[in-house]
Amino acid sequence: MNTQQNAPQITDPQKAFVDPKHLVDAKGLSQDEKIKLLLDWRQDLLEMQSATEENMPGQRGDAGVAMRLKDVTDALLALGHESE
Repeated sequence: MNTQQNAPQITDPQKAFVDPKHLVDAKGLSQDEKIKLLLDWRQDLLEMQSATEENMPGQRGDAGVAMRLKDVTDALLALGHESE
């Protein structure tokens, strides 16, 4: 079964999923697809965090970005991906 044909094209996991845990539980995505989306999500959060540190706050405060980053990291670990 080819999951690529059945899986929706997700370009922004933050908009597609309320929470990283929902992404982990999503049907129709392979484990590799979930990990890639979570890594993309993590990269976006790291960029937001960096912008905040440079006094260019994003839409969420420091604490919100840090908590979401922890949630994404926990989701990656739940899928068996070890962070760099």
